Amino acid sequence: MTNGKRPAANGVPAVVTLGQVGRALLLKHWQRALRHEAGARTGADIEDVHRMRVATRRLRSAFRFFGTYMALSRQDEIVAGLRDLARRLGAVRDLDVLIERLEQEAAVESADRPTIDAIIAALDQDRAVARDDLVAFLDGRAMADLRAHVADGLTQPASGPPAKRDRPVRTAGPRLLARRAARVLADGADLLAPTSEELHDLRIRLKRLRYAAEFLLPYTEGNRLKPLIRSATALQDVLGELHDGDVMLDMLRGLVASASERSENGVALPGVEVAAVIRLLARQADRRDALLLQFRSLWREFAGCRRQWRRKRLARWFSGPQDGLVGGLSPAVTPASGR
Repeated sequence: MTNGKRPAANGVPAVVTLGQVGRALLLKHWQRALRHEAGARTGADIEDVHRMRVATRRLRSAFRFFGTYMALSRQDEIVAGLRDLARRLGAVRDLDVLIERLEQEAAVESADRPTIDAIIAALDQDRAVARDDLVAFLDGRAMADLRAHVADGLTQPASGPPAKRDRPVRTAGPRLLARRAARVLADGADLLAPTSEELHDLRIRLKRLRYAAEFLLPYTEGNRLKPLIRSATALQDVLGELHDGDVMLDMLRGLVASASERSENGVALPGVEVAAVIRLLARQADRRDALLLQFRSLWREFAGCRRQWRRKRLARWFSGPQDGLVGGLSPAVTPASGR
C-alpha cells in the first residue's frame, strides 16, 4: 500500500482524506475517554481523571485541526459539550496535581508536615466539590446529548462540500502541520525571561502542534516526525511543570496574604503556620528557577530545528509509503465521510 492510498470496497484505490482521518480520531479518542469514565467518577485512581482529560484534550485538538474537513452533523454541539466536559475534568485534575505535589513535599520536609497536611485537607474538600460537579455533569442531560451527538456524527453523512472534506492527507497534511509550527515559532524570540502568561500560551501552542504531528504520524514515511514530536513533548512537559509550580506558588502566596489579613501578629489559618508556608514558597521558587534553565535549553534546541517544520521539508516525509486509514473506523462508518 503506497502513496497514501488504500483499497476501497470495490477494489479501486481510494486516497486517505482529512475528513476520514478526523472521524477515525474522533472514534479512537472518544472510546479512550469513556474507558476512564468509571474511574473518574470514583477518584480511586487519579490517573483515570488524567487520562480522560487527555483523551478529551485530543478530541478538542482533533476538531481544531480536522473539524472543517469532517463537517459532522451537530459538530458545534459536540465541540461545546467537549469544552464543558474538559472544564470539569480540569477542575478535578488541577487539584489532584496540587495535592500530589504537596504530598511529595511532606515526604521530604517532615518539620512542615502539619502545615502541609492542613493545606491538603482544605484542598481535598475543594476536590470533593469539583468531583461532585463532574459526576453531576456525567449523569446529566449535557453528557447524554454529547454521547448522542458523537454517535450521530460518526454514523450520519457529512454535511460539508466534498471538495473540502476529501482533501488528501498526503498533500494537505504538510501545509496544516507547517502552519501549526509557525504559530509556535511566530515571534522568533529567545524567551530567556518569559512571563508565566507567555509560558502558558507557548505550552498551549506546543500541545496543539504535538497532537497534530501525532495525528499525522501514521501517514508519513517511516519515523521521520518522531524526533520532532519528542522535542515538542519534552518542551511541553517542562512547561507543564512550570505551570503546575506557578499554580502552587499562587496558592501559597494567597495563604500568606490571608493569614496576614486575619491576624495582626501573622498567625496563620487553623493548622497552617506562615513560616512553614514561606519555606514552601522558597523551595518552589528554587524549583522554578531550575526548570526555567531546562526550558531555555530545550527551547533553543527546538527553535533551532525550525527548518524541519517547514512545509517543503514536511511534504517530502508525506510522500512515501503510508499505512492507510488509522484509528479504528469500521467499514460501515468510513464511507460516510467521503459522500
